Amino acid sequence: MYNRKSIKYLGIILLTLMIVSGGQVYGAVSSADVKEGEALIERLDSTLLSVMKDAKTLGYGGRYKILKPVIEQTYDFTFITRFSVGRIWKTFNEDQHSKLIDRFTTLSVATYAARFDGYGGEEFRLVSSKPLKRGRLLVRTEIVKTDGEIIHLDYVLRKKDGQWRAINVIANGVSDLSLKRAQYTSILRKKKFDGLIKKLDKKIASYEKRR
Repeated sequence: MYNRKSIKYLGIILLTLMIVSGGQVYGAVSSADVKEGEALIERLDSTLLSVMKDAKTLGYGGRYKILKPVIEQTYDFTFITRFSVGRIWKTFNEDQHSKLIDRFTTLSVATYAARFDGYGGEEFRLVSSKPLKRGRLLVRTEIVKTDGEIIHLDYVLRKKDGQWRAINVIANGVSDLSLKRAQYTSILRKKKFDGLIKKLDKKIASYEKRR
């Protein structure tokens, strides 16, 4: 028998599979599309590697400034925000939508700036790419540490206004988008819109203290 907790996690797993597969209808992804998608992720990796090598000189603020435009051009934060908050998104007004997207974007940049804070000989590798259903693309990458540890980062991309944008990152098999949805819908149920904004602001502020 499944209990409530097991059903919840089964739902997260199924949600991840839906995100990766992208639906039930295949769309055309050309070789040129694949190259464009790979170039998007390679640009992100190259920027991350650069700030890691100069992390101490740049400090948190410097890393944030360099990463911000690249991350904003890599991810579709409108999609990510809407998906993360679930059905309740439809009950919010335009100002609330804008406020949430802004906070999600700021938190994502802050998280990257805080986590990629040093260089220890890591290497970024593009492993492979795979067209998905509904015209989406999966780009598989690795971060290889000097001790041999490998971190697998798989990016799910979709076209927005003719440009590839990432809508999910799967780190060592764990879907970031599914985790966000589980966490943020829970906060919204308990603390509503203002509670979620306060939670995001608190997390952003904790990173900004590293300046």
